[in-house]
Amino acid sequence: MLDFVRALPAERERRATSEICRDLLGERCLEYSIHKLEGKAMEQVGRVFPDLSEGDRSGLLAVPTYQRALFDLNPDSGAPPAAVQMEMNKLHLNFVALESEVYGELTRLGYFCDSIDPLTGCAMHSRSGERYSEAVGSRELLGYDLTETSCC
Repeated sequence: MLDFVRALPAERERRATSEICRDLLGERCLEYSIHKLEGKAMEQVGRVFPDLSEGDRSGLLAVPTYQRALFDLNPDSGAPPAAVQMEMNKLHLNFVALESEVYGELTRLGYFCDSIDPLTGCAMHSRSGERYSEAVGSRELLGYDLTETSCC
């Protein structure tokens, strides 16, 4: 899951996100990090959000977010499919609730904000271009290795 927001002072970013997470997600943890967009990640933003000009993209930050599931969601884990679906729905609802609060606050303050829907890979508030790949984004922003699996 990835939010793109125009640069704000670092203290405000941490405080706003922490308060929203605590209020909306209850006991669930949400991990995030903030990254200045450069190189391939900046190029990808242009393809995902085609209405953003190159000038509009300068100063954007990427905020990948991750939630921990209560159990392994891999189809080979042995977890009942209905339970997996319920947990995936809960994680998606958590994301949408958090994203809605962040989007509302940042746009109210006059900043550009958009997010990628984790189910579709498409922009949530702008005209959507290419689908965003969380796996590729994790590699570009966080340096993660990609491993092919049959479950996704």
